[in-house]
Amino acid sequence: MKNIAILSTAPSIDNDSYNVAQFDTALKSRLSSKLNIDTILFSDLIVTISPKEFSIVVATNNKDLREYDFVFFKSWIRLAELAHVIADYLQLNTIAFQPKELQYHHSYGKLSESVYFYKEKYLFPDTTYTINPWLLKQEYSKSQLAKVIVKGADAFGGQDNHLVDTTKKLDDIIGNKKEINYVMQPFIPNKFDYRIFIVGNETPLIIKRTRIGSSHLNNTSKGAHAELCDPHEIDSAILRKSIQLAKKMNRSFAGVDVMFGDDKKYYFLEINKSPQVASGAFVEEKIDVFASGVGGMVEELT
Repeated sequence: MKNIAILSTAPSIDNDSYNVAQFDTALKSRLSSKLNIDTILFSDLIVTISPKEFSIVVATNNKDLREYDFVFFKSWIRLAELAHVIADYLQLNTIAFQPKELQYHHSYGKLSESVYFYKEKYLFPDTTYTINPWLLKQEYSKSQLAKVIVKGADAFGGQDNHLVDTTKKLDDIIGNKKEINYVMQPFIPNKFDYRIFIVGNETPLIIKRTRIGSSHLNNTSKGAHAELCDPHEIDSAILRKSIQLAKKMNRSFAGVDVMFGDDKKYYFLEINKSPQVASGAFVEEKIDVFASGVGGMVEELT
């Protein structure tokens, strides 16, 4: 018997709309009895990505999506980032799916960036994602971590980035939201990180960002101290990996954030497709790099 998953967003609340159970029943009555069909809401999925593991589990039946023979995305446009990540996961596990347009994956936020880190075998913080507030609280309780970072999956500049050490703090962040867009990661003790600017095959500018006071954020837009960094201060392998990553993502201009933990390890955090240029620290130097990069790209056309 073939196991089939139908992925869907929650139905509208119109009087003439089927609820999930009704739709599931109607679908099964029209398809072969040789097909085992599960209608699954995106809000029932828990995505876990770490350097050693990538899984997507259905909370309602505890099945991993790789246990299905075929997955159909019934409605996904509103959750395109998540849908693309799921499609990536299915491809990695050679699970058939439709529509095939989802195989053309473009990264829009932190969740899909973690997938790239995983595929390239880079070190990065373990990442948990769900759009379901209750499931995120459940995963936080299960983690038993003293501190976690909860941040908006498409936020930037240190916005919507929280250090959580109690259930109450997490409750305050989530509030009464019925749907959320946060990644959760363990807090890795550190004192600074690097913003590595990538232009083509070069790393012409590196800014070291050191937080000040009790803040957990190294973002200069949040008051961190910034200084230009000698490239020799960073492991050359990290610079090579940053360039390779930008190439994989087809980003000719990018800002890769790499944190140096107190454990003496480098962690890839983000690869910004639109890093701050006209604001923040060292604006003149960043504009120089940007102008030189764009000029070089134009010259390549001739």
